[in-house]
Amino acid sequence: MPENNSPQDSLRGKRIDLTGQIFGWLYLIGRAPKGKSYDTRYFARCFHPKLAPEQGPCGNVSIVYALALKSKKEATKSCGQHGLAGAPPKHGYRTQAKREPEYYTWVSAKQRCFDVNCNHYKYYGGRGITMCEGLQSSFRLFLSVLGLRPTGKLIDRKDNNGHYSCGVCPQCIENGWPMNLHWVTPKESAANRRKRGSC
Repeated sequence: MPENNSPQDSLRGKRIDLTGQIFGWLYLIGRAPKGKSYDTRYFARCFHPKLAPEQGPCGNVSIVYALALKSKKEATKSCGQHGLAGAPPKHGYRTQAKREPEYYTWVSAKQRCFDVNCNHYKYYGGRGITMCEGLQSSFRLFLSVLGLRPTGKLIDRKDNNGHYSCGVCPQCIENGWPMNLHWVTPKESAANRRKRGSC
């Protein structure tokens, strides 16, 4: 996954694929056909949150130039359909990411879905709950769509019978999986499990 590559490398003439990286509210889902400029173009899916939370992320796909994503003055940060509503997510994570609670939350969620030796696997992967490919491969995407963890809250799936899904990666779009993550209090998480009748 190109997540560990610096976006700046692509601006120095090196052909580094930025697919899967996050720029503002845009998730790059693949390279687009070459345009009139020499600059590489990408298909980008916007995950800007709509005014009604239940509607999920925007989902519009646009074509963006790599240089426009890193412009110092007017960097492209969304599909352009949302005006100035809402600032793109910022997290400031660098090499310290693995020490942060959000990172442990991400790793633990993956273990529940894929590690048969995990104590909770039977409640998740064992009953068909998975994590979408976008979230599996990108901590930055996980952090961008979910945001920083508020004090005292846990990760939970809005639909307890649904997957850990971002709603914007190619797998989610192909399967019609919505954004299914949010932070909740332990009490809310317990109520969700009782409502759905499963862990």
